[in-house]
Amino acid sequence: MEAFQERMVNEYKELNDKVEKLDNFIYSNPLFDKLDKKEKFLQIQQLTGMRVYLTSLISRLEHQGINVSEL
Repeated sequence: MEAFQERMVNEYKELNDKVEKLDNFIYSNPLFDKLDKKEKFLQIQQLTGMRVYLTSLISRLEHQGINVSEL
């Protein structure tokens, strides 16, 4: 695997972990319900952007012949 591909794999793993953690916080942690309306909106907006970014990164990895389900 080339260096740029390794960087993409690492970026994917880190971003995927962050997406999972934020998703779990928003949808499973009762502390989220205690946040004010604006903070909830901003966190959901951030998660949406992160998911778009993750989808693009997955597409780039697959274009390089890297199967993310094997990572």
